[in-house]
Amino acid sequence: MPYRTDLAVETKKNFGPKDGIEKSVKKEEDIEIISINIKTKKAANEVKKPVGRYITLQHAEILKSYHVENVEEILAKEIQKFIKKKETVLLVGLGNKEITSDSIGPLVSNRVVVTRQLDKNLKKIFGFEDLKTVSSIAPGVFGKTGIESTEIVKACCEIVKPEMVVVVDALAAADIKRLGTTIQLTNTGICPGSGVQNKRKELSKNVLGVPVLAIGVPTVVDLKDIKKKAKSQNQEPMILTLKNIDLVAKRSAKLIANALNRAFFPTLEKEELKAFYD
Repeated sequence: MPYRTDLAVETKKNFGPKDGIEKSVKKEEDIEIISINIKTKKAANEVKKPVGRYITLQHAEILKSYHVENVEEILAKEIQKFIKKKETVLLVGLGNKEITSDSIGPLVSNRVVVTRQLDKNLKKIFGFEDLKTVSSIAPGVFGKTGIESTEIVKACCEIVKPEMVVVVDALAAADIKRLGTTIQLTNTGICPGSGVQNKRKELSKNVLGVPVLAIGVPTVVDLKDIKKKAKSQNQEPMILTLKNIDLVAKRSAKLIANALNRAFFPTLEKEELKAFYD
């Protein structure tokens, strides 16, 4: 049985340019940054991941207080490489806020600075003429709303007309050691629920018509991926998470939101950013 994972770094250990995949590894402030570029459809089919770029930040203590400042700065730089000069951004916090391991997206949505409500005159008065126009939504889950997240996001895109959509979600990993220690960014979009066998309609450029950056932290693993061999094919599926998942979810959301705010508004100081949501 193949491992179920949302992480590109877990799909195949040995690959290279001849396989249609480019990989590079570097370190910044003890944080390992792995870049994987899947370039061909053949390679995509082999590793079961769409063609595109995948950036992974990893460290065993990536969420610890003494690392957070550096990680936020590194993550913000990586985000900026994807958003570039896009001026209108829609942030989508996917997930179910009532399930701790799935709450990262909604938590991020609550902390990202939104500016679409500020007209040009108001921006000029406060000296913020160069602010990006940012909107944020947390569409919930299909079982609660009866509406697919993709349908909600598409409708919002028609109204807001963003140049880019940034999606934040909790992910699934194959290795339990990656829970709360890994952050992945990709320009391939995301399929909500795919990591827990509840795959919904994808959020991608093909569907939304604009570039999509997906950011996520793995919070769950499949029990079968740990055992490798299930005792019975009829065994009830079980998803495992961390004992301190509430803390991991809150810290992950704060880290990602702060990095997004830095990336969206690089000219603002920390105190100025806090004034928008504190």
